[in-house]
Amino acid sequence: PPSPLSTQSATEGKQQSAQAQPKHLNTSNPACARKNRRQYQQRTMSAKKSRFDGLDVAAMTSHLKRTMLGFKLANVYDGNTLGVSATAGSAGGGGSDAAKGVYMFKLADPSGGGGGGASAGTAAASSSSSNNAKDAEDVSDNATKGEEDKEVTQQVTAAAQDQKRAMLLIESGVRFHPTTHYSQSTSGSSSMPSPFAMKLRKHLRNLRLENVTQLGNLDRVVDFRFGSGSYAHHLILE
Repeated sequence: PPSPLSTQSATEGKQQSAQAQPKHLNTSNPACARKNRRQYQQRTMSAKKSRFDGLDVAAMTSHLKRTMLGFKLANVYDGNTLGVSATAGSAGGGGSDAAKGVYMFKLADPSGGGGGGASAGTAAASSSSSNNAKDAEDVSDNATKGEEDKEVTQQVTAAAQDQKRAMLLIESGVRFHPTTHYSQSTSGSSSMPSPFAMKLRKHLRNLRLENVTQLGNLDRVVDFRFGSGSYAHHLILE
């Protein structure tokens, strides 16, 4: 039989190990383990990300390289002009200060949009004129059809042009990504653009987005290069 001293030391060791084990690691009770997992998931889900980290910057830089390189800058807007507000906590105050540091870059693909629609409209007009020559009684009907075809062609062309446009949202120190969630603000459209937005328009309008580069090793710094050669301009986002 074991000695009383060895039995006592073993019992003390078990008690010390049980006391040293944290409650949230105690898996002996399944109900307690499930409760701890739910609490951990709730804490994890409640922590929302307020700004891009280095990995987010790397992923978005790669996405812009695949989707927007070669697009021409059409215009630059302040965030309040298109009803875009800054992320909570990134800018103080209200009103126009709520969109401070937020800019929208309107980019367009100069290679496509509307070519097929124009040819279809020309074919429809030629067929309509030939039908008018064959049968004079159907002149009014053919004219009406021609107008309808022209309206449809214009709608198709406008839709194709919209598909070739992109809006790039840039918020200083927080985020940058393409977006479709914006609206024309009546209060912001009548106001003058900020001096920085006017400067961007002056130097970058009608230039192509040639490259997007993340500087450093997963640093939160991005270099947008518009134009090439002697016309190259660099926009640095930190």
